[in-house]
Amino acid sequence: MKTNKFQTLKFKLSLVIILFALVPVLILSTFLITRMESSIISEQKKSVEKQLTLVSDSIDLFFSDMKNNVGYFANNSTVKHADDTITSYVNNNTKVNVTPSKNGGVEQQIYENFKEFGETHPNYEYIYMGTEYGGYVIYPEVSMDGSFDPRQRPWYPEAISTPDTTLVSKPYSFATDGFEVIGVSISQAVKNNGKIIGV
Repeated sequence: MKTNKFQTLKFKLSLVIILFALVPVLILSTFLITRMESSIISEQKKSVEKQLTLVSDSIDLFFSDMKNNVGYFANNSTVKHADDTITSYVNNNTKVNVTPSKNGGVEQQIYENFKEFGETHPNYEYIYMGTEYGGYVIYPEVSMDGSFDPRQRPWYPEAISTPDTTLVSKPYSFATDGFEVIGVSISQAVKNNGKIIGV
């Protein structure tokens, strides 16, 4: 009679030994993989939280720096002398180039201050001022398609309502060089002898 090799004692004993060896290895492997996975996830989470904190701190520092710079301009002696001679575009009906660099007087002086700052701070898209008379000075010089009243822009009344505070606007979109851009305005009221003369 021929015996089946799967029914021999040697085979059965080998199978039992293999099972007894495999079960602890599988249990140990599963335990170690689970622990390693948990540890890796925990380390990744800590790393991401640390990076997010660094990004948040950098953004806070950037906005703090911007607020300080706007405060500098709001207290600049040239800016404080803004008056009704600054060009207004309130009644403008056609496309016009805004050229404060050529308009002379206090308007040109304010523009030169903005330009000097803008050339050394490339992260700023625009530096501008609106006056109580509707005058407008901007760096860099731009062109406008129609009327523009800075007093009607959200940043103007917001700054006027809290004249001793530097404000950061909510993000808003605007077109520049044919592209839609998301930006914020940092604004502060400008006072001369206690009277608000612009933003």
